[in-house]
Amino acid sequence: MPAWTTWKRFTRAEIEKLPNRRGTYQIAARNKVIVDTGGSDSELSGVKGRLTDRLIHEKCPTGYFFRCRYADFLDSGLDLEGKTTRKLIAKSSKRPKYNKRTPHPFEF
Repeated sequence: MPAWTTWKRFTRAEIEKLPNRRGTYQIAARNKVIVDTGGSDSELSGVKGRLTDRLIHEKCPTGYFFRCRYADFLDSGLDLEGKTTRKLIAKSSKRPKYNKRTPHPFEF
């Protein structure tokens, strides 16, 4: 599985630096508790587009940091998102604060 990028501030300037690639992301509060996860299979907007949407529409108001994990050639961004979210749920027994949808169930 690909490695996570380093934590960055959840700002428009930092998001703009990202490539348009498919993958998954995590958004954390100031104390680095993860409050949102998501992913994208789109090569057009990818993780960058999803994070921009979360920021602009204030869908994650306590978000302070973010990090990404980009999909490899054969990986699906939504599969990575599902694996990431399921691990967080298993670890803390609850879904991240701003996650509303059920993790993507399909895995290879």
